[in-house]
Amino acid sequence: MRIQVHGDTVAALTVAAVLADTGNRVTLLLPDDLSEALLRQRARSEPGLIPLLERVEAAGRLQVTQRDSDLAAEVFIFAMSAERQGWAEALCDEIAVAGSAPCLLVNRATFPIGTSEALQRRIAAQRPCTLVVEPDFISEGRAIESYTRPARILLGCEDEEGVELMRELYRPFNRNRDVIQVVTPRAAELTKFATNAMLATRISFINEIAQLAEACGVDVEQVRQGLGMDRRIGFDFLYPGVGFGGPNFARDVLRLARTMAEQGVDSTLLDAVLAINEQQKEALFRKAWRHFDRNLQGRRFALWGLSYKPNTASVINAPSVPLARALLAQDARLAVHDPAAADAFLAALTEQERTGVAVADTPEQAASGSDGIMLVTEWKAYWQPDWAALRESMRTPVIFDGRNIYTPERVRAAGFAYHGIGR
Repeated sequence: MRIQVHGDTVAALTVAAVLADTGNRVTLLLPDDLSEALLRQRARSEPGLIPLLERVEAAGRLQVTQRDSDLAAEVFIFAMSAERQGWAEALCDEIAVAGSAPCLLVNRATFPIGTSEALQRRIAAQRPCTLVVEPDFISEGRAIESYTRPARILLGCEDEEGVELMRELYRPFNRNRDVIQVVTPRAAELTKFATNAMLATRISFINEIAQLAEACGVDVEQVRQGLGMDRRIGFDFLYPGVGFGGPNFARDVLRLARTMAEQGVDSTLLDAVLAINEQQKEALFRKAWRHFDRNLQGRRFALWGLSYKPNTASVINAPSVPLARALLAQDARLAVHDPAAADAFLAALTEQERTGVAVADTPEQAASGSDGIMLVTEWKAYWQPDWAALRESMRTPVIFDGRNIYTPERVRAAGFAYHGIGR
């Protein structure tokens, strides 16, 4: 098939590369304000994506270019960020007059409910257009795997030919068992918001339980195991920590809450989910505040992990940013390390804030001379440190474990004070 993917995200790059890898002729069109080099830089921490891009480009099946390219295709896939709705509308107006043959519009972008139908109407005013709403469930850090081995493919479509075309497009990823579910376009849009809201609710719930566990002298890990063993609940997204981040969860929960308010539906639960999450982002600050008797002035802390989750360079809504700001406001100093997100982290701070931050080349360098290590993002490189060497290099051996990846007894036995979440 001739496919055009319009996007500015790593997910768009993934969709374009994978579909080209299965034999399609794909063009990825970027907005005017995004260079190909910058998008590729964002994708470097995504396992396997750069080699895949290079392979399909060498084979001549993928072209990455700017949006003023020829708009000739059978399938148009919108995979832009939620803030790009205006671009999507302008593209639809251009697609409408770019040809007369029927086309398929696949909207993977998370726009407000009902937007996809409005986009289709802009094209259908000039040429036949079938709409498919396909919520984007690609997970950063495992983008290729989550797209090529999906647990589900949700298609919001009311046209049989459109559904069959999508089934053919996704046949290479739907062989083991049929994971395609067909619903209405609006049901697909709402499902995306509801999914992220449910997952966010689980995270905020276990963080509330972690606070209660800590107050009661209980290790929340034992509670988590007990909850997860119940098959009605399960283990996924039931890890206490310093809150969820990223470009989707908080934005989608907030947008769903606003939609509920517009429809006259109470959104108390979702409001509480967001409030709990924002409070949780400063959990390590509060633990350090108490540990050092409410005086952090002149203290130096190592922040391990800055991205909102492992295997991404993004710090959008990441807990590291508000945590750093809270520490800097108390005249503390920071040495930070992250395998991919240091530049994005610095860009999120003000010029004044950056004067209190040093970027380290290694986790050990960040910890040297510090008054405590704050584990914020659980990159694999942080799981098995040399505890003896760390203790020798630090001024005050304290671990603030924001993801509960360490065994408290082992850390304490190595001569550290240990503070986890709910432990």
